[in-house]
Amino acid sequence: MSNLANYLVQHSKKYLIFDFDETLFTLEMPWEEYQREMKFRLHQFDPDFSEFEDVYDWENAITKKYGAKVAAIRWNYSAEFEGKYSKNEVQEQYDLTDFIREQGKKYQLFVWTSNMRSTAEPVLEKAGLLSFFSQLVTKGDVLLMKPDPEGFYKIFDPATQKKSKFLMIGNGDHDRDAASAAGIDFWLRP
Repeated sequence: MSNLANYLVQHSKKYLIFDFDETLFTLEMPWEEYQREMKFRLHQFDPDFSEFEDVYDWENAITKKYGAKVAAIRWNYSAEFEGKYSKNEVQEQYDLTDFIREQGKKYQLFVWTSNMRSTAEPVLEKAGLLSFFSQLVTKGDVLLMKPDPEGFYKIFDPATQKKSKFLMIGNGDHDRDAASAAGIDFWLRP
């Protein structure tokens, strides 16, 4: 039994939200290049805007200030970058993907990712996993990325669901902080 299965035996969860990159799969992309170029593009948009150390925090902060016109810059470059490198090696994280294949029908499953849909969907489809997910919330579906909880509210229906029944499954601080901001539990992929 996987670590996640053991956790779920002890906790009553109905809705499982998975991060994509470095949780279900690991995409081999030069993320440092993405960060440099994104910082350059955002700086060109507003040279006076103060830079955060983490590029995703910076993307969220400048998007909060300027809205959809900055989000469009982010979405366009992300699609360009991920499209260029999406043919690189993809490593499946079998501890979680096998869990989904074996036990996924017991839960309602979602993906909440900072990748573009054009990157996530083909990988999930090729692995035979796309049909397990009720919904994918991708970078292009939200103005603000994790750790902002906006993506969670694309999934959560307060009329029919309880936050206590949700679990965010991810690999790092942004996932953990997004779960915390949304008020749901978090499970760190070992």
